[in-house]
Amino acid sequence: MFQGKENLFNSTTNPIPCHLSAAFITAMGAVPVARQTDADYLKINMESIRKLCQILIWGGAAGLFPEGTLNRRPEECNILPLKSDRVFKMAIDTDGLLIPVSVVWLPKELTVKNKVIISYGMPINSRGRTAHEVSELWQDAVNYGIEAAKEMINIMREESEKIEALSNQKQKG
Repeated sequence: MFQGKENLFNSTTNPIPCHLSAAFITAMGAVPVARQTDADYLKINMESIRKLCQILIWGGAAGLFPEGTLNRRPEECNILPLKSDRVFKMAIDTDGLLIPVSVVWLPKELTVKNKVIISYGMPINSRGRTAHEVSELWQDAVNYGIEAAKEMINIMREESEKIEALSNQKQKG
């Protein structure tokens, strides 16, 4: 995504939205994490770690996303298989708190202005826990947020259907 090859908002590879996505996530302060199969992955990751450390030294917070990519098929699973447990190990090594974040895009048929539901779970204290325990707590919290968002979407659908039915009744009579 940082190279302008992918788009945050849909699966199109149109270069304009792809480059806008890259500019947007970079402007937000996001840094890339390269996979071993990526060219210059060590150089990219060292620079990203340097930037993240500077943010933490300044008293900021860092968001790390263990899935490693966007879930383009949320109907199949809430959370993609985790690429690594390093995020959880980092939290343990630094006695850090993890804040679970759930992101659910609204279906296109719901014509509302805000297209995404973002929910933040309660912080997870990593102190005295294993990476597996922290990972399980994180996954449970993220899944809870996603399921809550799905319930909201169902309520929105039901309300939309009621409004449409009332509108049809008014038009008929």
